[in-house]
Amino acid sequence: MGLLAAILVLELGPMIALIRWRTAVARGGVPDRRAASRFARISFVQGILVVLMVLAATAMARGYGVPHRG
Repeated sequence: MGLLAAILVLELGPMIALIRWRTAVARGGVPDRRAASRFARISFVQGILVVLMVLAATAMARGYGVPHRG
């Protein structure tokens, strides 16, 4: 759950910027693309977090982290 929260928090900045870009284009302006490389890095980090989330879900499905009775 923590990995999902991290992905969502990382997405806030790019999402707000993309909404602003859309608004600027709709008004006939040109969007400010200076932050585009930062958004690409954020996207890369989010991809890594998604892979880690899948690995954690697989481990939990196999019982990793659950105390064994016995």
